[in-house]
Amino acid sequence: MRATKPLLRLLQVLQQEPDAEWYGYTLFQMTGSKGGTLYPLLDRLEHQGWITARWAQPRPLPDGQPSRKLYSLTEFGCSQAQQMLAAHSAESQSRPRLWSRLLHRRHLVSN
Repeated sequence: MRATKPLLRLLQVLQQEPDAEWYGYTLFQMTGSKGGTLYPLLDRLEHQGWITARWAQPRPLPDGQPSRKLYSLTEFGCSQAQQMLAAHSAESQSRPRLWSRLLHRRHLVSN
């Protein structure tokens, strides 16, 4: 799975409490992602075994309220999330050094 910004934000939130169950709306608020990004991402993660999802209430609710899903990391998903977040962290830390070296070389060439 490609490490996009929405995915990384979602994994960071889920990793805060790996054993917790999260409502989709709570994840929506905490990640700042748009619904059109978050829910397809949650579906993909569920399909690939990174998270589980279950309905919090029976469907349909008698009073007309929408049903709510709860999402939680699987053991596999927790492991994958840790690896992806660590790789992204290492990559983003090396990026400024790379730019610094490139700019330094450019400065040497232009002088």
